[in-house]
Amino acid sequence: MTPYQIIALGDSLTYGYPFGPRCSWVASLSQALGQPILNQGVNGDCLQDMLARLDRDVLDLCPKHCLILGGSNDFYQGIPYEKIKLTYLKILEELKEEKVQAWIGLPPPVREKKVEKQLQTFRNWLVRLSRQLKVPRLDFYKAFVHPKSGRIKAGVLEDEVHPSLAGYEMMGEVVRQTIGV
Repeated sequence: MTPYQIIALGDSLTYGYPFGPRCSWVASLSQALGQPILNQGVNGDCLQDMLARLDRDVLDLCPKHCLILGGSNDFYQGIPYEKIKLTYLKILEELKEEKVQAWIGLPPPVREKKVEKQLQTFRNWLVRLSRQLKVPRLDFYKAFVHPKSGRIKAGVLEDEVHPSLAGYEMMGEVVRQTIGV
């Protein structure tokens, strides 16, 4: 039995790069909930990497919930979109088989226009998927952009991809509001 009821599975956006896990949205959520949340974010991971470590990093620990945030690196690596979707579906399927409640995280925006366009298509698919499967979602994207212009808000990104400290705090707030803490 694990002391963790909630595990966050992801890439550097979950890990908290470049600041580290103590500054991540996972740490922010853990503090707000007053309970430990295991941060299983690995810098540079694609969805296939997350799937490969799903048993060890999530399922073997028997959590109740798994917060998933991934996909951005897949687009930077040029992984075919259909493979990205199939891998994501496989992660959800394995979580469901083990009766772990998945939470679908919508990746925050990136500054690189080509990748952002691909990510927006992916986000739209994730929204449809969450509705279809009745899986709750965490809309990190919406918190990072101006509602009218759709432009990335000032001060929320540390570089082209990774959130600033304020950005990570906003991500924690998204989860807190979504789950009602």
